[in-house]
Amino acid sequence: MNTNSQHSDEIRKELEGIAPTLSKIEKVNPFEVPDGYFENLPGLVSDRINEGSTAHRATVRTLTLRWAAVAASITLIAAFAYIFNNTSELNNNMDLAQLDIEEITEALLNEGAYTIEEEDLIELLVTKDEDPSAGSGSGSGSGSGQEKEETDTDEIIDYLIDGDIDLTTIIDELES
Repeated sequence: MNTNSQHSDEIRKELEGIAPTLSKIEKVNPFEVPDGYFENLPGLVSDRINEGSTAHRATVRTLTLRWAAVAASITLIAAFAYIFNNTSELNNNMDLAQLDIEEITEALLNEGAYTIEEEDLIELLVTKDEDPSAGSGSGSGSGSGQEKEETDTDEIIDYLIDGDIDLTTIIDELES
């Protein structure tokens, strides 16, 4: 039976035959480890991880605060823009609601029919038709007549919206 030393000798002789220069190099470990290195290693690794973690947390916290400030600024700007735009539209709608149909027609002819949105004009006409003081009769026939007018008005509005009718055509029809 071969033992480890006999096997090792056979390998060495074979190496001398194949590479004589390589076989002359001594088998010595050139590296040394300081005493107690492996006992202190877990503590050193833990300390380095904690140092990096603290610096990383501070960086993340700073970046988070900056991004939060940017997001808050953008949100405030968007909110002010939304409020400003809706306020001016509300004022415009209130001005239109105070005008009579004749005044609207005159304004459209004088200033141009394309300055007012078609939907706003239709909504104004519908609200004038739905005036509660106009249909306050006490007969049973007045309720069905008002329902028919509302149905006709709704059909007209749908037709105008779906047909993309020119505003000048609507004005001509209102004048006649």
